[in-house]
Amino acid sequence: MNITTRLRRLARLGMAFLLGLTLVTAAATALSTATARPALAATSTNGRGPSAAADEFNNQYVVWRGATGSNNLWYAYYNAYTKTWNGPIDLGMGTLGSEPTIAVSDQVFAGPGGNEFNAQYVYWRGTDGYLYMAYWQGSWHGPVKICARSPARPPC
Repeated sequence: MNITTRLRRLARLGMAFLLGLTLVTAAATALSTATARPALAATSTNGRGPSAAADEFNNQYVVWRGATGSNNLWYAYYNAYTKTWNGPIDLGMGTLGSEPTIAVSDQVFAGPGGNEFNAQYVYWRGTDGYLYMAYWQGSWHGPVKICARSPARPPC
């Protein structure tokens, strides 16, 4: 990988972080005033630990841990092709033991409407102390338990 490619990726990550902070604030405000789905809005806006990312097509993704009693993985995304926000969506994945973190790769998959979206990877600590992940590659998969060999931990 050459230096130009690395700099582009770093710039995208920095832009995604700053954009993500703005989007999380805007999404939380929009969700808190939602009237069409009050049960979802109440559950999702009381959640914790939002993490945001953007891909090369300007699609934006936000994940967070739901409120107490619904500590599942929640997800919303901005579709740059249709210029609309979608979600919040309860992806399930079981009870999260920590706030999730999202990352976007350079792999491209067909998404809604056959448009291009980058693969997304979400990581969190489970209630059992292990690291978990879920990933989107055209559809959501997971949870996947990530086991590191360690004398302090029993095998997965």
